[in-house]
Amino acid sequence: MNETTLFDFAPLFAPNLPPPAAKWNGFAKYNFIGGHNDADRLPLGGLIKAMNDVLTREGRTLATYGVASGPLGYRPLREFLAQSSSAPPASPAMPMKSSSPPARCRRSIS
Repeated sequence: MNETTLFDFAPLFAPNLPPPAAKWNGFAKYNFIGGHNDADRLPLGGLIKAMNDVLTREGRTLATYGVASGPLGYRPLREFLAQSSSAPPASPAMPMKSSSPPARCRRSIS
């Protein structure tokens, strides 16, 4: 070992490992991976307004992680999606108006 090497990890690796990943050289010319939006076209003002509106209206439910909507997720969003979709609900076990489970899912406790 030379002065600049503090510890040699090579002997700790299993034999016959594949070579390490190639060095990062930046994104490819045509990169179709998500998250590469045009920052100048991001509607930042609208996103800030929407966030403030929702936090003002529903912010207190954050303290309980929205459990009042049940285990299927945020009820107002589920209702909005169900109303705006032309498709029927994905499952009859997805109650939209009642928080109680369907009769076939209820258990009696004796």
